[in-house]
Amino acid sequence: MRGAFPGAVLFVFVACSGAGNSSLYGPHAGDGGGSSSSGSSGSSTSSSSSGGSTGSSSGGTSSGSSGGLDAMAPGDDESDATSPPPEDASGPACMPSPMSASGACNSIPPPASTITVTCNATAPLPAGVGGVVHDGTYRMISAEYYGDGMACPQPETDGVTWDVCGSSWQISQNDSINGTPEPALIANATVVAAGTNITITLTCGLTDTQPIIYGYDADAQTLRIHTSTAGAPNVGRIDTFARQ
Repeated sequence: MRGAFPGAVLFVFVACSGAGNSSLYGPHAGDGGGSSSSGSSGSSTSSSSSGGSTGSSSGGTSSGSSGGLDAMAPGDDESDATSPPPEDASGPACMPSPMSASGACNSIPPPASTITVTCNATAPLPAGVGGVVHDGTYRMISAEYYGDGMACPQPETDGVTWDVCGSSWQISQNDSINGTPEPALIANATVVAAGTNITITLTCGLTDTQPIIYGYDADAQTLRIHTSTAGAPNVGRIDTFARQ
C-alpha cells in the first residue's frame, strides 16, 4: 500500500503493497483505503499515508498510498476551536501550501522514499487512541504493516510529508515497490478528527471523492495514521510521522 492513502486514495494518508494506500495518501493498491461513508473505499496512491503517504494501503498486493485540504480559512482560531479535535488553535497562524507553478495541488517537495515498510505478519492492526493533531509539517519516520495471519506484502519504501493547517491537510509522497518507483502523489484534503478516527475528504489530486476513515493517534510531536483494509479491519499499517 502506499504510505498515506491505502487502496485508491492515501490520503496516507497516506504504501504497503496489498496494505492499502501515509500518511491521506493515493492509497496503496491492495489497501482497502479505509472505510468510506458508504462502508468502504478503494484507494489510489501512493502506496495510501500514515499519514499518509492515501489514500491509503494494505492487504497483500501492491500498494497504493501511505495513512490531504482547505476547508477553513487559515489562521481562523474560531474555526479551529469549533472543529472536532484535530486543530492547534493555540499556535501561530498557519498557511496552506499554494499550488505549484506546474499546476500541482501544492508546492510541497516530494521527499525521497527512504523509509522501509516493516512487516508483522501475525499481529492484528492496533486500534487508534485519538488525540489532538497540532498544526505543522509532519515527516514519515516509520511504517509497519500488520498482517493478522496474512502474508507480508511486497517490499516497499516510502517518503511522505504532511502539512497540517486546521482541517486543511496537504500531502506529498514518493513510494517504491520492489525497487520500482511509483508516480509521486501530491494531493490536498479536508480532514476532521472525531474520537479515534480521522475522516479524509480529498479535494485535489485524486479522483476518489468519497470520505476515507482511518484510525489515528496524536500528541504534540507525533501523528500515527492507522490504515486498515476494507473487509479486513485487523489488516493494515501504521504510518508514524514526526512534527517538525
